[in-house]
Amino acid sequence: GNSQGEFTLWDGYEFNFLTIWQGHDQAVQSMTWSHHGEFMMSADKTGIIKYWMSNMNEVKKIQGHKDSVRALSFAPSDLKFVSGSDDCQIKLWDFETGKEERVLSGHHWDVKCCEWHPSKPIVLSGGKDHKVKLWDARTGGCLDTINAHKNTVRACQWSKNGSWFVTGGRDQKLKLYDVRRTAEALYQYAGHRSEVTSLALHPFHETIFASGDHTGGIFYWSVNSEDPIAHKMGGDQGNHEACIWALAWHPLGHILCSGSNDHTCKFWCRNRPGEGIKEGIMAANGTLPPEPVEPNTGYRPRTENG
Repeated sequence: GNSQGEFTLWDGYEFNFLTIWQGHDQAVQSMTWSHHGEFMMSADKTGIIKYWMSNMNEVKKIQGHKDSVRALSFAPSDLKFVSGSDDCQIKLWDFETGKEERVLSGHHWDVKCCEWHPSKPIVLSGGKDHKVKLWDARTGGCLDTINAHKNTVRACQWSKNGSWFVTGGRDQKLKLYDVRRTAEALYQYAGHRSEVTSLALHPFHETIFASGDHTGGIFYWSVNSEDPIAHKMGGDQGNHEACIWALAWHPLGHILCSGSNDHTCKFWCRNRPGEGIKEGIMAANGTLPPEPVEPNTGYRPRTENG
């Protein structure tokens, strides 16, 4: 979704766009798919939330908030969802009826991110008040408040098993918290040169995650190391030149997609076996290494005769 309210549908094999259509009258601020993949939700800067079927037919339209909706997240059952907005409110909704069930009030400034726990009735949120909060989705009560960052919390996400979560802020830091002990972060990750704007945990290897920043940089992390595994600096050749608003892994985890304020979407994958960083750079520059690099793994390519 883009700032003109348009949706672009992409072919995941050829990486070409299939179609473009007008989904909203104002800038699209958040989008998410249901867990079973039958529905998509989107929201814009005026607070309108829309439901879409997988064939992109519009199903429902509701006035969810009075200001930009920054985050949408389905409950594990897909029967409910949560929305977070610049109007300082987090709302719980019944998906089928589109009716508001509960308002979670406690953030004193814009809510920039929220996500439902992968298996329990717990909601994670972060906002412009520098705080991260945990909520009981059944009662609406605040379970915990964490002074996580020194500036706006721009991104938050649960691990797949729900035992820990990662947050990213405008203070250029990423932090990992154990949900059972939130007094201090277990790990803190530094490397971004500008505010962290997006975050995506790997769908299978949950110890791996990616983060994007305001200058177009993308960093790849292992939760056990405070140094990045790899990174792409914004502005370098072939990289993004402006803020990365969204990161999303392919469900199989082999491709990462990034959407940027430079009006491009890019698809990233690991180097092929034997292709190092140097060779990748040379290929991007239109030149090839003098000789292919053979990985010393003892692997023998399979032939037609086996």
